Amino acid sequence: MSIGRFTVNAASHFAAGYQIGKHFKSSYENTFQTAPFKVLKSFYETAEGKTFVDRCVSASEKCYPGIMQEIRGYSEGSGLPLENFLLHSISSEIWLVYRPQTFSAQGASDTGQRCTDVQVNTPECRMIAHNEDWIKEYAGKCFVVDVTINKNEIAQEFDESTKKVDDVMTSLTEIQRTIFQRNERFISYVTPGDLPGFNFAMNKHFVITINSQLPVQTNTGAVPVEVLLRALLACETIDECVAVMKNEPVGCCYGINVNIASIHTDDMWSLEVYTDKDGSSVLLSALPMQPAGSPHYVHANHYKYTQGVKEQNYPHSIDRARVAQSLVPPTDMAGICDILGDTSHPEHPIYREPTQMRSATLATAVFDLYRKEMHVFNANPKTNKPLFVVPFLT
Repeated sequence: MSIGRFTVNAASHFAAGYQIGKHFKSSYENTFQTAPFKVLKSFYETAEGKTFVDRCVSASEKCYPGIMQEIRGYSEGSGLPLENFLLHSISSEIWLVYRPQTFSAQGASDTGQRCTDVQVNTPECRMIAHNEDWIKEYAGKCFVVDVTINKNEIAQEFDESTKKVDDVMTSLTEIQRTIFQRNERFISYVTPGDLPGFNFAMNKHFVITINSQLPVQTNTGAVPVEVLLRALLACETIDECVAVMKNEPVGCCYGINVNIASIHTDDMWSLEVYTDKDGSSVLLSALPMQPAGSPHYVHANHYKYTQGVKEQNYPHSIDRARVAQSLVPPTDMAGICDILGDTSHPEHPIYREPTQMRSATLATAVFDLYRKEMHVFNANPKTNKPLFVVPFLT
C-alpha cells in the first residue's frame, strides 16, 4: 500500500488547506463514502448530534480561528462539503462516545483505533515509534504532508472571510494568540478527513505520536481534540504543548495520549488528557534518560499515568501493551521494529495485518533522535525496509 507525499508552501491556513484538499481530493472522496463516516452523518442528523457538533465548531472558532480557516481550505480545494470536514474533525468524540453501538449495525464494526507507541531513551538509543492503526479501507489513501505556512496573508484572510483580524486577536488567550501568529513548519502523516497532527508528526523542536484514549464522557462544548493536536504542531516548548492541550478556560473535548520527544535535548514525555462532564485535565509525565538496556516505555489506548479515570473497557489495548513491554528492550531500530512488528498475540496483535480484521496497521513510524531521521514503513517493520526516510527539519 502506498503513502502519498506532498509539499505545501502557503501564506495562510486557508491556502495550506486549499492546496492539500485539491491535491488529495480522491482520498477525501473515498473517506466520505466509508461506513464510519456514515455514522458521523447519521449522528449529525439527530437533534443531539447537531447541538453537539455546533457547540464544538463554535468553541473551535473562538479558540483557533486559523485552524478553522484551514478546514475551510480543505473543503474549497477539494470541492467537497465543508460539513464533511467539520464532522471528521470531531470524529473521535462521535465515534468513540456517542455512536459506538451503531458500528456493527452499519457495517463498521471493529473500527476502534488500536495504535501502539514505544519510546526508548538511553545513551545508546533514543527513539520514539508508532503503529498507526485504523480501518483497512484507508490503506493506500493516507499521505504525508510537508507544510510551511508563512502567515503573510493572515490579516487579509480574516478581513475578507470572517471579521477583522484585530477583533480575532483580542478574543484569544496568550497561547492561542501565539499559535495564531506564529509561522509554521511541520511534517505530518494524515488520514484523509483528519487534521495534520492526529497520527504522527514533527516540527523543528519535537517529534509527536498520538494514541486515542477512551474516557466514558466528553467535555461537551470544549474544543475537539483534533483541533488542539493541529495547534500542537506550532509549539516550540513543552510548556506551550501543555498550555495548548489544557486550552483554558474551556478545555479539550475528549481524551488523548501525546508522546513527545525533544529533538535538541534528551527530554521525552508522555502527556495524557482526560475528560469528563466537568472539564478536562492534563498530566505530563517525564520519561527520563535511563542506563543502557533499561526497559522501554510503552503506551497504547488506555490511561497509564492518570489515576482514578473512568474509561471504556479496551482489552486489546491492555494485551498489546503487555506484550510490547514483555519483549526485549530495544537498543537499535531493528529492536524497536521487532516490537511494533510483533504478531504473536492470537487476538490482539501489535501489528495488525489487513486480512480478516477490519482495522489494520496502515503505517509505522520510527523517529531516530540520534540520526535525526523519520523512517516510515507501509508494511510490517519487522520484516520490511522503510518506504521512505525523511530527515528532521532544520
